[in-house]
Amino acid sequence: MATRWGIIGTSNISHDFVVAINTLQQTEHLVTAVASRNITRSQEFAKQFEIPRAYNSYLCMANDTEVDVVYVGTLNEHHYSVSRLMLENGKNVLCEEPFCKNAKEVNELIELARSKKLFLMEAMWMFFTPAFITLKEKIDQGIIGEPLQIISSFGTPMPESLIHQRNSGGSILELAVFSVYMSQFLFGPEKPQIYGTCGQLTESGFDKDASVILKYSNGRISTFFSHFKVKLSNEAIVFGTKGSIKLFK
Repeated sequence: MATRWGIIGTSNISHDFVVAINTLQQTEHLVTAVASRNITRSQEFAKQFEIPRAYNSYLCMANDTEVDVVYVGTLNEHHYSVSRLMLENGKNVLCEEPFCKNAKEVNELIELARSKKLFLMEAMWMFFTPAFITLKEKIDQGIIGEPLQIISSFGTPMPESLIHQRNSGGSILELAVFSVYMSQFLFGPEKPQIYGTCGQLTESGFDKDASVILKYSNGRISTFFSHFKVKLSNEAIVFGTKGSIKLFK
């Protein structure tokens, strides 16, 4: 029997997710419902992908007995509340990154999922790309020796009005989350020391840009940059004692 998916949110990332799901056999994975707070967008999304049911309420999705797992592709500030609603109603959850706004919210969702024996995962798609898989294989094979330094950046221009409207975290949570995950994946699971930071804040206290240095044991350093005002090189370089590997966006 196919795993039946419900899609929450009709953003571009939800669009891309359904495109990916539809490359799989419908006997294995099938999108059966979509929910948005705007019924018109929900219906248009359903029509585009031939999805049987369109809702204008997240609760309707939570109560749909023909949905096994939901993909949460809403705005970041709604990730926690929507994921919690789905878990409370017995739905497995795949939530788009960034998972939540802070560790407290993440831990609450994890405990809830465990108590109900449900699947819960952050959709950190980077780990499943061919480029990242190859990177990990090359490092494990010792091609670049011992990795000691990561330098990465992710910056994309955003209108000033949108920057100041944000209420779910700044450039680190939105963009540099990939740099943090790469650092932890290659240098973790230890908690690094925040060796240095600088950047600019909005009036509401969120970072418009950030430069961060994370220090790990044995001389390993991760330096990353994120920016809402300028386009950065959007790449990551892992330096080892015998060479380096570069990943492009």
